[in-house]
Amino acid sequence: MTILQIRKLKPAAAKAVGATLGEKHFAEVRKSIADGTTEDGTIFVLDFTDIETTNGSYLRATALWLLRCGQLSVRPDDLLAGTADPNSPRAADIYCLLANVQGEVAQEVDDFFNSRSMPILVARTLSAKGVESATMAGSLEPVLKKTLSLVSRSGAVTATELHSRFKTEE
Repeated sequence: MTILQIRKLKPAAAKAVGATLGEKHFAEVRKSIADGTTEDGTIFVLDFTDIETTNGSYLRATALWLLRCGQLSVRPDDLLAGTADPNSPRAADIYCLLANVQGEVAQEVDDFFNSRSMPILVARTLSAKGVESATMAGSLEPVLKKTLSLVSRSGAVTATELHSRFKTEE
């Protein structure tokens, strides 16, 4: 797990706003993904501690960019394949979640991901062991939301086990 404390990234800012700032904050992350030095399965935690506000441009250049990289690893997009633009997402087996999202930042995150009909995890409890509890911001298709709820109640479960336990659930 790689925790990126937004407030401590260079250049330091109490307001995480604008694509330009997001691209500066993520220059090293983008480089490590492009050159393949990021380990498969890396979880990037964007820690918004002490961030007063954020906006869609910043979230697009950071959190959404990471989510798109992860999505491309399982669902390639021919339009992005082979692009030399360092700001374009790259297929990578990575994950992204947010932490310490409160107040205006929480509202902006929810609005941003809702408008794209996308979910993002927000850590509620983060420890040295990792994420101990999380919630979801944004939106998730109803069937997937129901499945997530059932898995959360069941713990570790295979698809077959889930189906047999909850045949009557709609």
